[in-house]
Amino acid sequence: MLTIFIHIFHKLFWMETALQLARKGKILYALMFLKDYVIENQEKWDDSIESCRELLNAIMSMPSLNDESWRIFVPSITLEEFEKITFRVNECMRY
Repeated sequence: MLTIFIHIFHKLFWMETALQLARKGKILYALMFLKDYVIENQEKWDDSIESCRELLNAIMSMPSLNDESWRIFVPSITLEEFEKITFRVNECMRY
């Protein structure tokens, strides 16, 4: 029971931190933070659902560009789009 609580708290901390970064206008950092979370917890990813598999592939293929390059080569996303991605990541992660 305690282990589940710790996993839930950890996941909520990561998601809230990513959202705070995005709300401060740091979408790139928020995306990289979210990607790091997914990489570190990939074994908890629910790959039984096709949309989750597709999201995992999209996140894992996000480029690791610096802020300058990101703005030039990669289209930016809105806060609303980032919130949807974060919500979906939350749904695709098992405890």
